[in-house]
Amino acid sequence: MSQSKKIFEKLNMEGAECWYCENFFDYHEVWYEMIDNSVEWQQFMVMVYGKLIEQPRDSFYMADDQHPYKYSGIDRKPEQWVVSVIEMKKILEKAIHNIKPDHPHLNACLGNRYRNGKQNIGAHSDNESDLAYGAFIVSVSLGVARDFIFTHNKTGQKINIVLQPGSVLLMGGECQKNWKHELPKRLRVKDPRINLTFRSILKRN
Repeated sequence: MSQSKKIFEKLNMEGAECWYCENFFDYHEVWYEMIDNSVEWQQFMVMVYGKLIEQPRDSFYMADDQHPYKYSGIDRKPEQWVVSVIEMKKILEKAIHNIKPDHPHLNACLGNRYRNGKQNIGAHSDNESDLAYGAFIVSVSLGVARDFIFTHNKTGQKINIVLQPGSVLLMGGECQKNWKHELPKRLRVKDPRINLTFRSILKRN
């Protein structure tokens, strides 16, 4: 699918390099269906306070060269790329290189599907050692719009963004050092949302 040129706006966030485009993907309903139907969703187990629990969302993880990704106490192994996710990654890489020409290759994707507003992800930072420091985490939203909240680690300042279907949020610089982010529960939301986060994963020694 052809993609018209989109404009990213830089967010006013101290100690972070974050950009947002609320209408990046044309035909976002088609993208939703392609992604939802082509990936293998899993109810993955994560470690929370020393206990293994099912995460409150469905997920998948894909990466080049079988790069694992350790988060929430679990070393996750990648599945094979599917065409729909590869095509999305190609479009995103062109866009981010217009912002940061020397940005490292996006070589992994962690996807989450929230079935309704009861499913969420708590406040956290994606500061795992497997990630290239300062590189963008490229977050794509499909499906229903959801609130997304940044909280500054020192000042407690909060920034609330409504992530629209077809939007792209870039989280880079020292965002993960200085800010936490979350997708809170919203019980009034009855429809599903898919979120794909493309990442630059380091090769382990």
